[in-house]
Amino acid sequence: MSVMNHYYDYMWLKLPSDPIEHVYGGGEQYSYFDLKGHRFPIWTREQGVGRNKSVLITRLMDLYDGGGGDYDTTYYGQPTFFSSRKYYCHVNTTSYSVLNFRDDNYHQIMVLNGKSPTTFYFNTNSSIKNLVQNFTMWMGQQTGLPNWIYTGAMLGIQGGTEKMLGYLKQAEEHNIMVTGLWIQDWAGTLSTNFGQRLFWNWKWNQTTYPNLDKEIQRLKAKGVRVLSYINPHLNQEGDLFKEGDKKGYFIKDENGGTYVQDFGQFYCGTVDLTNPEAYDWYKELIKTNMIELGFGGWMADFGEYLPVDGVQYYNGHPTRDMHNLYPLLWAKVNREAIEEAGKLGDVVFWTRSGFTGSSKYTTLQWAGDQNVDFSYADGMASTITAALSSGMVGIGLTHFDIGGYTGFSASFLSLRRTKELLLRSAEMSVFTPVMRTHEGNTPSNNWQVYSSNETLDAFARLVKTHSSLSAYTSQVMEEVTSLGLPAQRPLFFHYPDDQETYKIKYQYMYGSELLVAPVYLDGVSEWDVYLPSDQWTHVWTNQNYTGPGFIKVNAPVGHIPAFHRRQSEWTLYFKLVFSEIKEI
Repeated sequence: MSVMNHYYDYMWLKLPSDPIEHVYGGGEQYSYFDLKGHRFPIWTREQGVGRNKSVLITRLMDLYDGGGGDYDTTYYGQPTFFSSRKYYCHVNTTSYSVLNFRDDNYHQIMVLNGKSPTTFYFNTNSSIKNLVQNFTMWMGQQTGLPNWIYTGAMLGIQGGTEKMLGYLKQAEEHNIMVTGLWIQDWAGTLSTNFGQRLFWNWKWNQTTYPNLDKEIQRLKAKGVRVLSYINPHLNQEGDLFKEGDKKGYFIKDENGGTYVQDFGQFYCGTVDLTNPEAYDWYKELIKTNMIELGFGGWMADFGEYLPVDGVQYYNGHPTRDMHNLYPLLWAKVNREAIEEAGKLGDVVFWTRSGFTGSSKYTTLQWAGDQNVDFSYADGMASTITAALSSGMVGIGLTHFDIGGYTGFSASFLSLRRTKELLLRSAEMSVFTPVMRTHEGNTPSNNWQVYSSNETLDAFARLVKTHSSLSAYTSQVMEEVTSLGLPAQRPLFFHYPDDQETYKIKYQYMYGSELLVAPVYLDGVSEWDVYLPSDQWTHVWTNQNYTGPGFIKVNAPVGHIPAFHRRQSEWTLYFKLVFSEIKEI
């Protein structure tokens, strides 16, 4: 259904609903997996700190800079939803829109007038799983990840060449299987009230990282990639900003000058990716400064910090249409740089912002900046709903910062990563495609993998488990790339007749054969798990269970509740993997 008339301010579409209906999608949603009963603006933006107006952290951030967020704020909104009534609706617009599921009897979609006609697409099928597959194949599914990612963990470390190699030596002494060293500070750093930030001038800082080019090649020869960081903004104090500014490559203010934006005590221009020359310039920068240097991948951060008022784009399109579209262009320029360098399938990049169509460009998504805590709205639990909701709209490969990112220390309020959070987060990442650590925005305040020998040994065991599951993970990847299925799936994908599965938001199937129930609260050693109608085996004890129903299992740190299907063709493989891990 298309609306061709451009002469409207707002448009609403109502669809019938019922009180027992379940609704999923909306892009990457952190607070709710089932969207029924809530309202979601589709507008890519910083997700905020705390994301819960009832907690002190969020209220303080709102007072400081309006950055507290709420349950509906996300880096990756998408006007797509799937109904338990076995249909999907997708709105083909980049304008601001709202998916409103608050009423028991109808859904309401609002679209702000944009430049292009608005089209509503509907499809039906016998199951939500089939609908998601069809939608993903239509949008364009992600390509598989490089095989080297499954062989160990990517360690997020900083501080220069000497420290990088020192952390690697320490990890190897504790038998941690390291597949990558992620050095986000490769271009330099600066200090702000928010903590240590990067110097956004995307070229090798040879003072901080002497001999990095040689070390990248030496490490790669022993199976360890070095990875880095980039975003679409350039610090006005750097030479790359001056070059881009001289050529007119940045988004303009209303007077035609470079629009300079405050990113927290430093100011930047944003590359106008609608300008073909600017697009090619930045793509060449990625190829020359990152790929040719030898990086095995990078975090392609931001993409959602695009203003609407007081700016103009090269292509002349309305800013309200461009805001949601920019993350797509940001993913595309990174993807093309890799493809043109002949490195697709070997080099990986991961994004946090996104919109409709991102799946055909980004090689990997990540959940963004969670708090270093166990909160539901912005802590470890929120990464589970983020992965499940992303998978509904075509992003089948996603991951998160192990231990979270955002913390702070003040006289009246402190937020610091604990050892328990780090290891609970790490044990969940075992049953995902990627294990990657992050020191966080205040590394000295956070418990790190390297904070104690005990933590190093515990992390080594978890990485060993992840690596030992690589054959199964490869099979899951094949399903992502060829069938359009996400790696982490809601239980109802495989148990559609079990009505309880439609209510579960903090458990997932990893592939079709493993059920995972992460422990997302602190101070607990037992955990309630829902098992659908099947025969299940607890991976750590080999105890058998029969679903459907809730059970309680022991869940000490390092032993995440996980079960395999007893009749799975992978049963012997799982038994071998976990028996070896128990003996470590």
